[in-house]
Amino acid sequence: MILAISVFTLASFYLGAQAVNAGIAREAENTASGFYIQRTPSVIVSGNKSIGVSLTNFNYNGTIYLTAFYFEPSFYGNPSISPQLAIGYSLVNGTPGNTAYGKFYSTSLSNEIYQGNVRIWASSANSIFNVSFPSQYDGVVLLFQKFGNKYVEVGYVWLS
Repeated sequence: MILAISVFTLASFYLGAQAVNAGIAREAENTASGFYIQRTPSVIVSGNKSIGVSLTNFNYNGTIYLTAFYFEPSFYGNPSISPQLAIGYSLVNGTPGNTAYGKFYSTSLSNEIYQGNVRIWASSANSIFNVSFPSQYDGVVLLFQKFGNKYVEVGYVWLS
């Protein structure tokens, strides 16, 4: 009897966690599908690329967390880009952001992109900001929606 109760309890916790993750994935996919992201051409100012990014989201009007970093140009377009490949973090609106520890996942939660400290900025899903980094590199902005201790990717923009 105790074994049956234990098995039932463990199965309930597992199924409950799966249902929560499925709900998070659905919400993140809805947010991701509503993004319209535009960027300006890069302008070189004092040896740094400066690029304007405009976010518009038709499905979500809450807080978006972003990380912006730069890397060797050979990684441009790499679907596995993550802060592990960063040479450094960009400035967003002239600020270095805040260091935060987190677990970062793909939209479907099927892939953990990164776990560790990153530079992160909080923004609105409908906002405009400027990203700058050394001109010899390329960059990326990764957009995340936060669910508890999970950051789930809902968009990105390559910067060159």
